[in-house]
Amino acid sequence: MAKIKFTRNELKAQREALARYSRFLPTLELKKMQLEMERRKILQAMTEVQNSIAQIRAQFTTWQQILCEAYPLPVQDLVQIAEVITTQTNIAGIFLPVFQDVKFIIGAYDQLITPPWYDRGVRMIQDLLKKREHLKILQQQEMIISLELRRTTQRINLFKERLMPECRENIRQIRIYLGDMQAAAVGRAKIAKSKNQNAQK
Repeated sequence: MAKIKFTRNELKAQREALARYSRFLPTLELKKMQLEMERRKILQAMTEVQNSIAQIRAQFTTWQQILCEAYPLPVQDLVQIAEVITTQTNIAGIFLPVFQDVKFIIGAYDQLITPPWYDRGVRMIQDLLKKREHLKILQQQEMIISLELRRTTQRINLFKERLMPECRENIRQIRIYLGDMQAAAVGRAKIAKSKNQNAQK
């Protein structure tokens, strides 16, 4: 606890600090609620994307042998990511990346000499890569939200468990001290008055 001055100015400063913390605390608690709600949404979205990836992989396993031996190249070697398109959104004062789309570079192949399922294989690989990139962005969101949630919770605990109780205790001690000083001053005044009256007799 910081050393305090037992003065009326210090009493005023401590009261103002307590009022300020009391004003900020509900805002922080609201921010914490928003972050928790957003984190739940992100975790749910991550589960959905992971399930989609698992479904595509299950399909891919069925096709794996022919996809890997495809002519002129294995299908997965034909599809390359050119760009992951994202935007940003503001949630409770922090910016999060938001997945939009993926642009691909598809290697050239002759549709006349490739098997009829080749196009479907290309689309399957694109879908898998797109879901993976979406999952990466969701993981980034979750990391950013979790970090901000931890910081916000620490600030709330700091206000509730240290700063506000310290202010209340400081106010209590200063009021007791000032009360004692006032009582002592009244006592001294009475003694001085009594001495003056005795001296005049």
